[in-house]
Amino acid sequence: MLRNMCLVILLVKKQHRFEQGETVEINRKFPYYIQWDKRWAYDKLGGTNVAIGGCGPTCVAMALSGILDDKSITPKTLQKKRRC
Repeated sequence: MLRNMCLVILLVKKQHRFEQGETVEINRKFPYYIQWDKRWAYDKLGGTNVAIGGCGPTCVAMALSGILDDKSITPKTLQKKRRC
C-alpha cells in the first residue's frame, strides 16, 4: 500500500510542476488556489495576511480566472488591483 502511494506521488510530481507550498496546476477551466500558497500567503490583507484571512480573495480569484478564462488572475493580482 505504501509503495503504491509513493508511486502515485511520484507520477503526480512528474506530471505537474509541484513545489512545496505552491498551488498545483491541474489544467482545468477553474484553477484551484490555496491561501497558503507561498507566492501570496504573506501578502498583507487588512490587519492580517492572505494565508489567515484570504478565503474571500482566493475564492474570487478562482471564480474570475475561470469565468474570464484568464490564468493571470490570482489572489496576488487581485490584491495589487485593489490597492490602485
